[in-house]
Amino acid sequence: MSFAAKHNKGAKFSIDTTGYSYKKIADVVGDNGIEHTYTVAALFINTKGKFDDHPVAVLPQIEALVDLPSHMTDEVRQILGDPDDCAAIEAGKVGIRFEKYTSKTYNRECLGCRWVDIQ
Repeated sequence: MSFAAKHNKGAKFSIDTTGYSYKKIADVVGDNGIEHTYTVAALFINTKGKFDDHPVAVLPQIEALVDLPSHMTDEVRQILGDPDDCAAIEAGKVGIRFEKYTSKTYNRECLGCRWVDIQ
């Protein structure tokens, strides 16, 4: 990768999100169930939220910008910094599934997500 390609900032993904709305994982699961795999068309870090920076996944199937758990922020930053990962997302080869888990910290059921390879 050339120096310019590595350091010039710009759009990493070509999807137009006009008309998309922000959604929480709980809303997506409530609307569509938990058994779906969604293609991830883009990722970014929201730096303008009320709390700390957090990652967002763009899911074209439901025209949504979905707030991901804040503990995934560093992981998404790593993904965004890797040209191969960004190319896989742009090619439609990356998916995400939402899942329930029990938080040991809060002793309650929570919703998280995991990455899925799409062929």
